[in-house]
Amino acid sequence: MKGKKDEKKKEKVIEYNDLEFLVQKSQELLNKQISSYRQKHSNSGIIITVLALFIPFFLNGLEKAHLIMKCLSIIPIALLIWTIISFIKVLRTKSLDQGFHPDKFDTLVNTKYEDILLYEIGANRDSFVDNQKITEESNNKYNFGIKLTLIAIIISTGLLLANNFIKEDKPQEVIILNTTKMSKEEKPRVIPTVKPTDRVNLNEDFNTPKPSSDKKK
Repeated sequence: MKGKKDEKKKEKVIEYNDLEFLVQKSQELLNKQISSYRQKHSNSGIIITVLALFIPFFLNGLEKAHLIMKCLSIIPIALLIWTIISFIKVLRTKSLDQGFHPDKFDTLVNTKYEDILLYEIGANRDSFVDNQKITEESNNKYNFGIKLTLIAIIISTGLLLANNFIKEDKPQEVIILNTTKMSKEEKPRVIPTVKPTDRVNLNEDFNTPKPSSDKKK
């Protein structure tokens, strides 16, 4: 008799193995979906911080650039601002379903084990499906922001490098212009005419020098 009861218990345990596997699998998929969504939130915040520091650095690099370079810098700046706005949209908090509600514990405690497993599978599946629209929208905005970031950084780097190459001959021009300007401002040296009263007159006997104003007439 005991052997038959043990066999029946084993059959019941084996009977629910497939449901337990589906519960575990559905929970893993739901957890991965939520983790991916949270990871994109975290990455978006970091990228916004980096871009906020990069923009003033980029503008400072073009402070003494030519007017054409300053005009072209509007393109990457506009792209970077657009990128920040895109990542801010990703950061906007949206609630995701994460399985059945804890309020159901009181109801499920008196339910058959099989029904509990089926209920959890359905809750995980429906949560995953309903979250998919939110996560896909977030993924699209995130990927779009990444593309804009790469394009803006490539253009910015190109402008900074081009500005440095153009600047190589610029110091010599400044020196030449400055020397030309200084030469125009400086007056030529002129030897003045000194009055007799301001000159020293010496007698032939080499007496003490007397000012010319004391000469006997």
